[in-house]
Amino acid sequence: MRGSSSLVMDEQIASRFADISKQLDGFEGRLTAHVDKQLDAAVKELKHQAQLHKEELKDDVKKAAEGYGPTLKKIEDELVDLNKKVDNGFHDHALALTDHSKRIIELEKRR
Repeated sequence: MRGSSSLVMDEQIASRFADISKQLDGFEGRLTAHVDKQLDAAVKELKHQAQLHKEELKDDVKKAAEGYGPTLKKIEDELVDLNKKVDNGFHDHALALTDHSKRIIELEKRR
């Protein structure tokens, strides 16, 4: 009797495993499809976010580049002004030396 009871239990267990196997049939495919769908959505969202970031970065770079033009122009203007001041200073110095030289010559002629 023990043998038949064990055999019935084995059949019941086998039947349960078969039922579970049938329930799980297709589960892997459904799970894979679900995961693939979620991954596709995530990839699309990441691409969209990357595109937005790229556009923002492009705008920032453009604004920075547009700011360099006026800044460089201002630096150039300041250098031109500085050159004029230096040139005027040297010219004034040269005039003073010329005048000084003329005075010395006049003083020496009087001696």
